[in-house]
Amino acid sequence: MGNILLLIRNKLYFFVAGTFILALLVGFYVPVSQINIRPVSLFAVFMMLYPMLTGMAVEKVKKAGRNYKLISLTLLFAFVIASVTAFVLSRTLFATQPELALAIILVGAIPCSNMLIGWSGIADASVEDALVI
Repeated sequence: MGNILLLIRNKLYFFVAGTFILALLVGFYVPVSQINIRPVSLFAVFMMLYPMLTGMAVEKVKKAGRNYKLISLTLLFAFVIASVTAFVLSRTLFATQPELALAIILVGAIPCSNMLIGWSGIADASVEDALVI
């Protein structure tokens, strides 16, 4: 089991890229009404997060929770700067397409924390900090 987790963690970017390509192909060839995405998305999120969280020390997470500057800047970016940017983009680039404007506002206004952990692991950043955020 440890070898499999190590392989997934070391080659995670290939697994993520493969998942994106597979999702595009399935979305292109299979009608949306026939797809039950819940089990697939749960499995994909588990495969992305579990290897990142297996070797984590609890002490590092406690220390990351006291990094108020990081937490404050992240909250500012996630809930203010990203939301305002999404709103401005929706009003300028997608002014004539209300569905796309709504989509970009929702993407900008709702941060996706589970992906933050995964991308932090891929980038060899601090997964502990990402977990606290």
